[in-house]
Amino acid sequence: MEQYLKTDKIEFHKLIQSACFWLLILIIPSIGFSQISKQDSLQTILNQNNLDPGEKVMTQGRLAVHYYFNDNQRAADSLINEAIELGSTLPDKQYLARTLAIQAMQLKIQGDHEGSQKAITRSLKSVEKTESFSVKGYVWYAKGWLEIRDSDSDHAVESFLMALKYYDAKTDPLDETDKSIKAAIYQELYSIYGRWNDHLNMEKYARISLEHARQSKSKDALSSSLYSLGFSFEQQYRSQPDNKVLLDSAQFFYKESIATILQYPEQITSRNQLPFNAVGLANLYSEFYPISYKDSAQVYLDMALDEGLKTKQYGAVASAYGIMNEYAQKENNWDDAEKYLLLSADYSEKQDLPATETLFHIKLALSKVYEKKGDYKSALQAYKEYIELYESRFDAERMAVGKELEVKYESELKEQKLQLLQEQAAHRKTLNIIYVILALISLVALFFLWMAYRQRIKAFDNQVRLHHIELERIRQEHKISLLSAMIEGQEKERARIARDLHDSLGGLLSSIKIMLSSGKDKNLDSEHSLRQEVIQRIDYAVDELRRISHNMMPEVLMKFGLIEALREYCHSLKRSGVNITFQAYNYQNTLEDNKQMVVYRVAQELVNNAMKYAEANHILLEIREQEECLSLLVEDDGKGFDLKKIRKTRGSGLNNIQARAVYLNGDIQVDSTIGVGTTFTLNCPVGN
Repeated sequence: MEQYLKTDKIEFHKLIQSACFWLLILIIPSIGFSQISKQDSLQTILNQNNLDPGEKVMTQGRLAVHYYFNDNQRAADSLINEAIELGSTLPDKQYLARTLAIQAMQLKIQGDHEGSQKAITRSLKSVEKTESFSVKGYVWYAKGWLEIRDSDSDHAVESFLMALKYYDAKTDPLDETDKSIKAAIYQELYSIYGRWNDHLNMEKYARISLEHARQSKSKDALSSSLYSLGFSFEQQYRSQPDNKVLLDSAQFFYKESIATILQYPEQITSRNQLPFNAVGLANLYSEFYPISYKDSAQVYLDMALDEGLKTKQYGAVASAYGIMNEYAQKENNWDDAEKYLLLSADYSEKQDLPATETLFHIKLALSKVYEKKGDYKSALQAYKEYIELYESRFDAERMAVGKELEVKYESELKEQKLQLLQEQAAHRKTLNIIYVILALISLVALFFLWMAYRQRIKAFDNQVRLHHIELERIRQEHKISLLSAMIEGQEKERARIARDLHDSLGGLLSSIKIMLSSGKDKNLDSEHSLRQEVIQRIDYAVDELRRISHNMMPEVLMKFGLIEALREYCHSLKRSGVNITFQAYNYQNTLEDNKQMVVYRVAQELVNNAMKYAEANHILLEIREQEECLSLLVEDDGKGFDLKKIRKTRGSGLNNIQARAVYLNGDIQVDSTIGVGTTFTLNCPVGN
């Protein structure tokens, strides 16, 4: 009931920050005035009689962005089109290229994907005809901005790196606008690594963005970068809950971000960030601090509600009420919890794009609150609304396509009917009455056939939907099973290491301590003998520590790669009396280091299982690479097992191997015959 609100607030942070940040960057024309004074200043520049055409195009673009930001789309479109027309006539295409990039991003926000692509394509062609590294960097930044909104993170990273390359190639110092855009680029890279859950790189690029934002003197960029750095620390704290320094850092940078907006209101282009920043800090208190911090959280919740209502950022308002609901539930105040959830739902629906997923989570939470209050009728109603919203979320696109097909189908029927009646009137005037009757009969028959067809389609769609829901449930259960197996395997590995340390190394060190304690009063000869014995046992301890360390992270694997590690592993087994053969074919050692370790662990576990359970006389370990596919084969001539029985009662060992195969984006195949032997084959791609 609480987790959905936290998840949605995190998504609000990412979406709002990334969607608005380009506006905050574009509007910076190195003039630190308020909204109205900035518009007047730009208009004053445009009214100059002898204004350079290039400067006019640039100023028109900046003023257009101002109009877009203040909901004056008609004036903005007019200015952008005028700037593009004028820029097309200028020999230096830098002005045209930059204006087209602005238009491409704005069209993307308006939902015109096709128009946005045409604008950025034309911008890229225009930028080839200019020597301005600033504009080249800006256009490639815009390209990456569009790609990240199309979920094409890989190409977006390439575009952002290309933009940074152009900015770094400038021979003259970067101006404040260039530094602001560089801060925006690093913000985007921070966001990408956030989607990849790479928290360290999130922090890295947030810090770089903050550095450039400070150099640019843009308070908008500074506030956004401070909040990003705070969010990166919050994400790191989620995975390291014992490191309170991370939590303190997140709180510090959140407060600094909010303080920047409040301290420099005249230099902030838009206060739209403030309610979301306040919600982020309030959520930090709610999720990670004791309830005694409620008053501190309430200060920022009140700020989020006040600013959110002023700026019509209803998503932030909905999130604020969601957090207030959480506090009410912690205090068992179910009436307030109900009130805050209803307010959260109301403001979620007021958004330009209502968050359906948030709404159905709110309805589910309301159902549980009503149940706590004993209002089972309302609880049932809320649960029904939750089911309807849940289904609509998954069926919206399919239903839209279905309705479009129905409209086309009805249109075709009407056209066919009209054509038929016209032909009847033209060619068979004497049989009008008969044809009219036949036409009516045909229409009635078509109507009933259409109704039957529609009912059948609805029934089929319902079956498909239920089937998809069941498949999704099975997939989720399978994922949970694989995760449990991997966790259990990790715990077993930790337990084994602990036993090795306690039984082997611990015993040796204890015996050394006893020998040293008992040898204090002995003569010199005995002391020399004791020293030799202690040195010998310390050598044993060092060897044992090396063996344990090798099992944890084989040195050969880190230095020489997977093949040498597997070969060394097999040699060690041979020395201990195991009849094992190792073969390698065409392996290019291109697999990532972490994936090589996973393959090594799979081979270890399969060979250990063969030695432990198969009672085999000979084991074959083979690895080969062919057409960018890696195959690992472990075969034994042991007693084998019943595959059907194993699949029904799959143990944690086989689940652990399957989980590792899924991590490698591969699969594991098993072939076993009782009395003949068993073959395990792991197949996985070599590339990313």
